[in-house]
Formats: sequence, structure tokens, C-alpha cells
Amino acid sequence: MHVSLNSIRLFLSASLVATLPVIAQTSAPKPSAAATPAVTQIVSVSPISLVFGIFGAEYERRMSPTTALAASGTYTRRDGISYLSAEAKYRYYPQELALAGSFFWVPK
Repeated sequence: MHVSLNSIRLFLSASLVATLPVIAQTSAPKPSAAATPAVTQIVSVSPISLVFGIFGAEYERRMSPTTALAASGTYTRRDGISYLSAEAKYRYYPQELALAGSFFWVPK
């Protein structure tokens, strides 16, 4: 599969714009502990990267209302060379909404 440099630039630019916060948003009131989601684990796959021949997946499990552990992996094969990577992550959720709010990633 041939991916042009312009396609990569467009993808990266769109990804960056999509992650920028909207300045006009007001901050929501802090939810109570009762509002903590019942979800305790998440499995996610990146469908956009499949277009580029890259398979990536992540598993994340909530350990407490403020922390979660995650493991991710990526696989690609180009020009007969395979590339496989794995990563472990510890995440801190300051809003006390693990798996639902924004987090800080703490590299290990």
C-alpha cells in the first residue's frame, strides 16, 4: 500500500485539530462519586490507522475512581518487515472519573 506524504499530513492535521479544546466551553461542575461510571474496563481499536496498514489496540482497566492501568499494542508490516510494539500505562484522572474523563499519562 502506498501512502502519500500529503495524506499523512492531512491525517495528522485533522487529528491535531480534533484534539484541541474548545475555548468557549464552560467548565462543568465536578461530578459526585455517585456519578462515577459503572464501566470497569475498555477495549479500543483505532479504525483510522487501519487505512495506513497499522493495527493498534488498547485495554484499560479502572483501579480506583482516579486511576487506571492500560496496555496497548501496535502491529504493522511493510516491505516484508514486521513491526510489533507493546506499552504499559498508568493513568491519573483528576476529575475522579476513571475511563470517562480526561487523564494524565504517567510513563513507566
